[in-house]
Amino acid sequence: MRLAEELAKNPDANVEDLTIQIKSEIARDKEIALAAGGLYVLGSERHESRRIDNQLRGRSGRQGDPGSSVFFVSFEDTVMRLFASDRVVKTLDKLGFKEGEMIESPMVTKSIENAQKRVEENNFGIRKRLVEYDDVMNAQRNGIYGRRQNALKGERIGTDIANMIYEVAQDIASTKDYAEVEEAVLKAYAMQMPFTPEEFAKLDRQSTADAIADAAMQAFARKKEKMAQFSFLMVLVPILGETFLEIVGGEFGASSVGALSLALGFVSAFLSGLFACKVMIALVKKAKLSWFALYCLIAAACIFIFA
Repeated sequence: MRLAEELAKNPDANVEDLTIQIKSEIARDKEIALAAGGLYVLGSERHESRRIDNQLRGRSGRQGDPGSSVFFVSFEDTVMRLFASDRVVKTLDKLGFKEGEMIESPMVTKSIENAQKRVEENNFGIRKRLVEYDDVMNAQRNGIYGRRQNALKGERIGTDIANMIYEVAQDIASTKDYAEVEEAVLKAYAMQMPFTPEEFAKLDRQSTADAIADAAMQAFARKKEKMAQFSFLMVLVPILGETFLEIVGGEFGASSVGALSLALGFVSAFLSGLFACKVMIALVKKAKLSWFALYCLIAAACIFIFA
């Protein structure tokens, strides 16, 4: 770098002569530094980590060269103020040391080392807790993303649903009150209790969770069958309609085809409304809502479908 700077200033200079000149100047400066005692590291405070202080000390006296280092520490520094013992300050006050006076004592050095050890232990504990929290978050991420991949790929969906149903059933079974359990079952599974209060009083937590989970799985299977039937109709009607329009499209005019398309759309909307009404009636029976609320739900569904 020094050679490049000199060549930039004087492009016509001889490289070999310039190299010899720079080396001689460096050797002369080195002799002057060694005669002065080598590198002198002056620290204005102690770092909370002893490793940093040792690195600064290592800058002096490298490779056998002479050098020295010294650190000035105040009891008002962060490390000393938070972790050093107040006993050291009180002892120095009793010995008659005045404020601002330099103190060189093994007791002070030991107190500084103890303070640095406590800081390092505290930082190590923070990093350890952070790693533990990250392990917990990583386990949660693996579980959530694993279920997400299963849902996207269509794999293990039934197993994941069964696991979720059983986990919720275990949480519900931890409650000892029958009314709370009944309300939780209705909110989570939209079904009635699979046992009476007398039977509930005789069951333990595991038996309660198993009974709720089994009933929920049976209700889920029934709903899945009903949904499969209506879904088949909802998919079949548009496909048949499009096939029918393609067949008769060449025989009739555009107006006739438009009328048929409108009729098929009306049939599809009617089936959708019928399915929605049946679902709403089932929900009303399960949740014990009023018929006025049912009428409001049906009206809202009709407006949504035919709008």
